[in-house]
Amino acid sequence: TLEFSLNGNVVKTVAIAGAAQQVYIPVQGEYVEDVATPYTYTITHPSYGTLTGSMAVTMNQFVIDGTLIENDYEYANFTRLLTSGGGDVTPPVLSNIASPTSVNEGTTSFGITAEATDNVAVDRVEVSVNGTTVTMTDTGPNYGATVQTEWLNSGQNIVTIIAYDTSGNTDTFSFTIEKIGSAPSATLLNDPVGSIYVRSNELIFNDSGYGIAVWQQEISDNQIYASNYTPGIGWSPHVKLTDLPRAWSFGDIKIDMNSSGQAVIICSKDTVVGEQTKLFAIFYDPSTGWSNVEQIEETYYTDVNLDDNGNAVVIGKKYDGVFHSIFALNYTPGAGWSSMQYIENNNGHTTNYKLAGNSAGVVAAMWTQDNQNGGYDVWTNRYVPGSGWGTAEIIDDGNISDYSNSIDINVNESGVITAVWYKRNGSIDSYNLKLRKYVPGSGWGIIETSEVLNNSISFGEASFNEGGDAIVVLGDNQAGAVYSLFSIYFDTNNGWGTIQPLENDDINNHAGAKIVLNDSGTAFATWSTGNNNTMVINTFTPGIGWGTHRLARPNDFITTNPNIALDHTGAAHLIWRSQNGSGTNRSVYTAPFE
Repeated sequence: TLEFSLNGNVVKTVAIAGAAQQVYIPVQGEYVEDVATPYTYTITHPSYGTLTGSMAVTMNQFVIDGTLIENDYEYANFTRLLTSGGGDVTPPVLSNIASPTSVNEGTTSFGITAEATDNVAVDRVEVSVNGTTVTMTDTGPNYGATVQTEWLNSGQNIVTIIAYDTSGNTDTFSFTIEKIGSAPSATLLNDPVGSIYVRSNELIFNDSGYGIAVWQQEISDNQIYASNYTPGIGWSPHVKLTDLPRAWSFGDIKIDMNSSGQAVIICSKDTVVGEQTKLFAIFYDPSTGWSNVEQIEETYYTDVNLDDNGNAVVIGKKYDGVFHSIFALNYTPGAGWSSMQYIENNNGHTTNYKLAGNSAGVVAAMWTQDNQNGGYDVWTNRYVPGSGWGTAEIIDDGNISDYSNSIDINVNESGVITAVWYKRNGSIDSYNLKLRKYVPGSGWGIIETSEVLNNSISFGEASFNEGGDAIVVLGDNQAGAVYSLFSIYFDTNNGWGTIQPLENDDINNHAGAKIVLNDSGTAFATWSTGNNNTMVINTFTPGIGWGTHRLARPNDFITTNPNIALDHTGAAHLIWRSQNGSGTNRSVYTAPFE
């Protein structure tokens, strides 16, 4: 209700609806007289406050604030804009803000863009950084500004964008940009000249500090290349490991390395169009170098473990005429590869499988399997040297129509197995993380369940340390929102922690994170973000949690497909693909995580 007062007395009330901009108040003769002394009027609005002014009636003339309104005051209509700046009380709306989350101190400037709209008209949009304010260029409805890097302080900076409409109403959005020092020097691993395709970047180090990087590269054909790292010397020149006929690119490329520096690469490729995908193995020995490539099976999607005696276990998926089933192959030095052996119950299609093992050769496999009852379950099987594979068993719980999906599995040096998966709670956007441990001699323990995750999970990635802790990163792709990342830590003594964001960016998409966890409980993560495919990193500190994600490399070229590995000290190293903006000259780089 709006009140109209004359000389302090309420003489009229008028019902208003919503944010009415104009109200007509009839003024009858009983309220005013033909007097020389003006009345003082007051309009009181429940939301917008009060307006005051003068009103006089002289010689049959009705005057408000010095303006003639109506000659016949007996039936005059009093008209007054209710205003908090001219009558328009609807603020403008800021949206689609795009900005880097971090910039390198070596860059000169960077851009920020935003969209601003208003029900009447936008007057201007300003961006402020540490006391410096610039008006953004209007290209309607998009606005843009160039921000000088020198305006930023080292570390985190608050940036504020304010949109003003022509009535003075505003909308404000604030976010942070980190100014970081120069990134550590990166090592170019490949020859980028003429390279039109690079992918499947893998990186591994052993307990003695030796490392291997492996990737797939196309110049005239798709082949696998590798480079070796020697402590105190650095990375060797790359070598070409395969020379297979080109039909398609390689599928999964997996590598494992033992404490003596031996390594094995497992990869799959279609070498002839229309034929079954073939599985290949390549071995490395420090004394003899890389072996020739050897076909070991016809299949695809694979994983591998190599123990300290040079024995290898490989799992893969193959169609057996009814289902896509999980099989295993064993390699023994001097004897070669065994025949293929199925390691699951052959009762449904399998997917999303993982393999892990320790230096003694104890291996655990994990996968998701269609239970033929409208749901998916998580299964495992265990391999022990001298005994072979056991019997596949389901480790999940609950209704057979529920949806569960494996994330990852680990085997520590004591033979303890830790499995992590997520399970849907009936609703498409309600999940729990599950963790369960197998102890030799005791079997599988209880299932540890996390808090409810009201997210739409697009992928999961996990890492484990020797003490039994685990950290999980999950992707969230809820409809209408950007792709985001969140994380949960599992402490072997205290159970699951609470959910934490891996990034605090509501503007850019974040997806495909890779993560490693060292024995001190520190975790390192890397992923690509935004439409320009920039590589970012973040660090998890015990007792504190995740920091602010930051740019890993200067934002002057495309960096994609990042991967990460720990060395023997627990420090992290990155490997990624870089592109110079054209369709060729794609490079593979590695650098310490800093």
